Amino acid sequence: MDRKKKDKDEDGGDDDTNCNLICGSDYTAETKRSMAQISEKETSFELVEALLKYIETLQVAGAVLVFLPGWNLIYSMQRHLETNPHFGSSRYRILPLHSQIPREEQRRKVKLFTSHNNMTNYATVWASKTNLEQRKGRAGRVRPGFCFHLCSRARFDKLETHMTPEIFRTPLHEVALSIKLLRLGGIGNFLSKAIEPPPLDAVIEAEFTLRDLDALDSNDELTPLGRILARLPIEPRLGKMMIMGCIFQSVVGDAMCTISAASCFPEPFINDGKRLGFIHRNFSGSRFSDHVALLSVFQAWDDVRVNGEEAENRFCEHKRLNMSTLRMTWEAKVQLKDILVNSGFPEGCLMTQMFNTVGPDNNLDVVVSLLTYGSYPNVCFHKEKRKILTTEGRNALIHKSSVNCPFSSHDVHYPSPFFVFGEKIRTRAISAKGMTLVSPLQLLLFACKKISSNGEIVELDDWIKLKIRHEVAGAVAALRACLEALVVEVTKDPEFINQLDQNSEKLLNAIRQVSKPSAAGINLMATNQRYQRGR
Repeated sequence: MDRKKKDKDEDGGDDDTNCNLICGSDYTAETKRSMAQISEKETSFELVEALLKYIETLQVAGAVLVFLPGWNLIYSMQRHLETNPHFGSSRYRILPLHSQIPREEQRRKVKLFTSHNNMTNYATVWASKTNLEQRKGRAGRVRPGFCFHLCSRARFDKLETHMTPEIFRTPLHEVALSIKLLRLGGIGNFLSKAIEPPPLDAVIEAEFTLRDLDALDSNDELTPLGRILARLPIEPRLGKMMIMGCIFQSVVGDAMCTISAASCFPEPFINDGKRLGFIHRNFSGSRFSDHVALLSVFQAWDDVRVNGEEAENRFCEHKRLNMSTLRMTWEAKVQLKDILVNSGFPEGCLMTQMFNTVGPDNNLDVVVSLLTYGSYPNVCFHKEKRKILTTEGRNALIHKSSVNCPFSSHDVHYPSPFFVFGEKIRTRAISAKGMTLVSPLQLLLFACKKISSNGEIVELDDWIKLKIRHEVAGAVAALRACLEALVVEVTKDPEFINQLDQNSEKLLNAIRQVSKPSAAGINLMATNQRYQRGR
């Protein structure tokens, strides 16, 4: 395989060719210089603004529909125009158009999946020529008008005629669950009837993943757990994480639902593409965690919104939070909780829990442990500054939207070099979003498939080496198998959660103890003053 092609396939996204450097001889040197200064990797708000001003000179009454890749860019474009003296006047009305559906569908960022390592990442890709025609037609249904494509002729000529079918670039285990829930027959047999069937290895990988999650039995039929996961409109591993949270009764179930729901939407922070400021970083307390920051935001927002919409608006403006995102995430969380309750889980195991983010909180430790399970295989190791190393041995960066992103190029020392993350984004470089610091014991407990040992050094998934006694590592790893067995039992009869026996309680208590940062020799409190300035 050609090296460039291989890199593109594994990383996702388009190649690095800047077609803005390619201009015909008909253009002046000044035009060529101006084009060369426009990056194809970023959306130029100034270019959109200039085009809108040009459209205005045509003196044709009507509206302008601007297609952008994602809710964050829609919101940022709106703010850019509203703060412009010209477009921010009462002569113009700027409306963000957005449907409340999961992130992978609401963005022109497509999900790209590598079946051999179950790694999913999001990349902003160029639309196809067919997409451009469809968008032109969408506006043309209303009235005759104009269509402007913000790309060069060279870029347009390089566009694919059609997008790669989604069945080739998304994990099939979610589709496979639906196939089994609807009783459509064998997974491979049903998918083979598609106009463009997915490759056989992707089908086999999907079946293996579902069996590994205990969602399919040895006959490839849905287990009780599989039936619940199939009803949840969420990635199956996150669904199982939520069920694990329910087993800890009223402690963390609601938090796991919040985190799962938030994975479908953009971050609530308004940062205009820059690094987060103290006003946002403070939400993470001493936890070095975007997920904990998210829980803190919802905790504070929930406290305020009971005082009415005006108080809610003031809070979001003061804390620079996107209220629409908060509301959409809350609605998605309610939907997830309703499905669990309708599946038989007691409402008591999904009660809202308050967390202490600046001091010791064992419930929050458990949240991070279960998040480690839900995030796998998205594990990374911090090298220096913003640089990290991901599971597949590839270099990446901490995304600028993370509370863990350093303010400057100076090196940063974290209490643990290990993080889990929500997704990879490929723009000019590969970066990890939604990062949470975890301890080595939490990785051993919930984020590895293969464990090998020579007596003193334990190796996880052939890349993470831990200095720990063989018997201790074995005991920690056994806790996960016991919890997964408990999940299987609970999903047969969710009311069983209220009647856990003594051995089950001992298991949950052991997981609580291993989840403590101090169990791995980590002291989070030693750095709990890092974000206090500016609060």
